[in-house]
Amino acid sequence: MILAAIGISFAWACGAMVVFRIGRWITTPLLRRLGLYRYYSPMFFTQPFGRGRLELHLGTTWDFFSQRHVSQHVLMAHLGLGIKGLVTAIKNGEVDQKTKLRGTMYFLSNTTLESLGFSVRRPLPLEYIAFAANYIELCILSSIVKHRISFVDIRRVRMINATAADLVANEGEMIRLVNRLIS
Repeated sequence: MILAAIGISFAWACGAMVVFRIGRWITTPLLRRLGLYRYYSPMFFTQPFGRGRLELHLGTTWDFFSQRHVSQHVLMAHLGLGIKGLVTAIKNGEVDQKTKLRGTMYFLSNTTLESLGFSVRRPLPLEYIAFAANYIELCILSSIVKHRISFVDIRRVRMINATAADLVANEGEMIRLVNRLIS
């Protein structure tokens, strides 16, 4: 009886995750048009995460499938151009300097992230659960980018935080990184 209840609960949780992922895929163009997803490059966007906070994202499933020939190099170029676009928006007053930025990262080194002005920490248990809910989708997207079956190493997951002013203060290093990423 208990095992049946656990099985049903697990099935509902899996079903809810699938419905959420499909819903996010379907709503990406709408959320972009409404301005809730603000794109700074074809794959890099921010979305509101509470008052005075933005969450950083490197593309949704919709973005990955709408881009032609996504590779690691192309993805890194979009990341670099997106961060550069975000810094420009901050300097132009479109994003308040006090705005807090956060994101989940697993493919850039701590040193690189810190040189851009981000503080880096390990995720809290609830953040690991949120990451795990996206794990299958992330593995599929990683496989598309790498052109082979690829699994995301959960041990490399880190949370990044900064203020908009931190990114502007580290603009010189950011420009060097962007030039490296897009060359």
